[in-house]
Amino acid sequence: MVGKYGLTVREREVLGLMIEGASSKAIAKQLFVSVPTVRTHQRSIYDKLGVTSQLEVVSKAVREGLLDGYTIIRTIEFAPEHFQAGIAILSYFGTVLRQKHPETKATVRIEQVGLCVRLVIATTDNEEEVIEKTLNEYGLVMSGKLRPSQYLTEPQHVMELENKLELAN
Repeated sequence: MVGKYGLTVREREVLGLMIEGASSKAIAKQLFVSVPTVRTHQRSIYDKLGVTSQLEVVSKAVREGLLDGYTIIRTIEFAPEHFQAGIAILSYFGTVLRQKHPETKATVRIEQVGLCVRLVIATTDNEEEVIEKTLNEYGLVMSGKLRPSQYLTEPQHVMELENKLELAN
């Protein structure tokens, strides 16, 4: 539970998408859940915030800064033969983020549905620029456009990342 209203992480995700104007169906697709599950989260949000409409939810959330913080979501679909390696490389991003920026307070999680994998990074410390830059550079390393030694400074970390990449190929 997060903040003064006790919203769960999933409720915060739903609330963020509601603020962006997403329909229940669009939210369900984005979060890999059913529409009834989204509606259950929406009802819980309404109850916790003491509101009765989406307009009130959005107004209160914006007015009170309920979504201060940031969530980065990347969805990737892997071919079956690359699926496990892809998950391993994406999972390793949390380790790399802690190595490059140990002061960053972020949570990294992997969600999967079929061959689609979502990397979800959440921070509450307004460090989205650092995380976005680190993630974009990590993508360059994964695609071979940047060498691990150009990305990481510690020789042991470079070697670990090279080993992960080698296993993925």
